[in-house]
Amino acid sequence: MSPLMGNNSKRTASQWLKLMETTQAEKELMGDDGLSLDSLRKLNFPILAMYGEYSQAMSTGEQLLEVWSHADFRRIREAGHFFPITRSSELMENCRRFWNGALINELPRRKGDSDRRYFRSDRFFSREGKRFFYTRELIENGPFDDFNEAKKCLWTQIISKMDTGEHGL
Repeated sequence: MSPLMGNNSKRTASQWLKLMETTQAEKELMGDDGLSLDSLRKLNFPILAMYGEYSQAMSTGEQLLEVWSHADFRRIREAGHFFPITRSSELMENCRRFWNGALINELPRRKGDSDRRYFRSDRFFSREGKRFFYTRELIENGPFDDFNEAKKCLWTQIISKMDTGEHGL
């Protein structure tokens, strides 16, 4: 069970096994759902696809990047497959942005970005009560005591790069 459950507890693995043994979940998970690649390509409406960074389903998401060029793919940093339960506020914030028209036009691209599809993540995130952020080059900055302190540091870095003529963060 460890490849499927990752670093989760024995209790989680036990609950998973109970689910498989007492319901139709295994049959439904392993059965043919009729979702062929061609049928997935025909889904032509706004799609928000969210994956926990440590979820085993990330590989599926990476393949769907090529199928749904119109979708917004979000990676929830430092989260597993069950992040909707453990990080519900982040889930809802991403949904709110999506529902409020984040994808009315095509996904924004910064100057110098390639057309390659990729997962987007929130720049700012929390870990153990502290705030962090990533630069465009995926350099982690932090910890900061609060969001405003992290935001101030990011703006300082952006202004510094603008003064030196470098591309933005």
